[in-house]
Amino acid sequence: MTAWLDEWGLPKTDPSGGMRWMSGHGGHGDATAAMPGMATRGQLAELEKASGRSAEVRFLRLMIAHHRGGVGMAEAVLARTGHDRVRRLAGTMVKGQRSEITQMNAMLRDRGAPGA
Repeated sequence: MTAWLDEWGLPKTDPSGGMRWMSGHGGHGDATAAMPGMATRGQLAELEKASGRSAEVRFLRLMIAHHRGGVGMAEAVLARTGHDRVRRLAGTMVKGQRSEITQMNAMLRDRGAPGA
């Protein structure tokens, strides 16, 4: 992806703040907020304290949220790009992340937890 930015003569960082392009499209609209789907320090601390099945369930729930955030970002790109290569990559990301969410929900059910 950085090669595409080089090819198009675009900067690798947004001087106006990261992720601002996500505003109003599943994003946070606040350049200081975490990327969609990122676990908070508190959530990671709770995961670190957990063990066994509880840790597995916590981990899966965090990863499902993380993947949903990825789907939202890729869908936002699909809504904005006119570049075929970017569309193919974003579309593949959406499909792959959704498939993994389905798999992780099955793993939750296998552990006796409701799907997320």
